[in-house]
Amino acid sequence: SGVIAVSTSVHSINVQPYRFFTDLCRLLLEITFLLMLCVSIGMESFQLLSLCHCSCRHVSFLECCRSNLPRKGAARQGWVRPRWCDYFRSGWNYLDAFNLVLLAYNAIWWIRWGTTISEEFLPKLEYEVYEPIPLPDEPNLKARWFSNPNRAELGKLVEDFTRLDEITQLMQSYLQLQGVSFLIMLMRSLKMLGFQHRVSLVTDTLYEASGDLFHWYIIAGCVTFGFAFLGNLYLGHRVEAFSSVGESVHTCVIILMGEIGYLDDIGSE
Repeated sequence: SGVIAVSTSVHSINVQPYRFFTDLCRLLLEITFLLMLCVSIGMESFQLLSLCHCSCRHVSFLECCRSNLPRKGAARQGWVRPRWCDYFRSGWNYLDAFNLVLLAYNAIWWIRWGTTISEEFLPKLEYEVYEPIPLPDEPNLKARWFSNPNRAELGKLVEDFTRLDEITQLMQSYLQLQGVSFLIMLMRSLKMLGFQHRVSLVTDTLYEASGDLFHWYIIAGCVTFGFAFLGNLYLGHRVEAFSSVGESVHTCVIILMGEIGYLDDIGSE
């Protein structure tokens, strides 16, 4: 004998994003954000194009990338002319470009959502799948009888539910990309905080220790995954928190953060 586990999940989605007055205020903020995004993309492109114009005005791209010739008429000794390839030597520029591309994709997706996807999805309030059979009034009648199903209405119901599930999955992917974009913007804010010397002590320290932190995260991830695999192997058959590898990894991370409630479940079972 075995156990059949039944799990349910409820997902809510707003298919009418601009319905109330507060939604119109949000629309105004979205337009402002879109304008600021266009300005950011223009400034980043101007930064790259200005380096190209400064370094490769009289020579080819490859030649100027192989040389460090000073600008014509430069008075200071040791001055090195900036080159277009210098833009790609900074990791922050890669982070900025990736974040801008991701934000632009999210903005285009949201415009498509508000103009086409949400407008095309028009479900009905009720679907006449079954038609009730008229019966004489009986006070003891505890069931209601129905005739044969309406196949056209049943097909429409299944089609709308399938489309709703697809839209929900798209919205979840969109929200996940928004979370990634927000984390990248937090990392970019560390770069912006370097203008003040007291704050730059923290940002510069993180920047200098980034290599060591990266290797530490690799070791921590390997150790956590090892314990998660062992937890799933030895406890997965009797403890729900370790029933799968993903759940086991999540449980180990929660335990590392200080949650010890899972220890009671392990000991009791």
